[in-house]
Amino acid sequence: GIVNVEMRVTDWKFGVQNGVQLTLKQETADVWGDVIGKPIERPPFTQLPSGGVAQPQNLKYTVEEIGQVVQGILSWQNIGQVVY
Repeated sequence: GIVNVEMRVTDWKFGVQNGVQLTLKQETADVWGDVIGKPIERPPFTQLPSGGVAQPQNLKYTVEEIGQVVQGILSWQNIGQVVY
């Protein structure tokens, strides 16, 4: 995985065939150099297992309408190991 690097998500795509695709841009402390205060203590970046992450199964989007607002719930079944 990527260790001790901050990234900004600049674009994302989601598809049933290709999964999630993120476009990231690396950021450094220079981007936020005008901020007044003490630098934060950053937690360690996630160490991803080799071989990738198991693909979610039974991906489903359920539409909910509340008045004129249309929203929904994205749900799936996780077949891989959950590690916190």
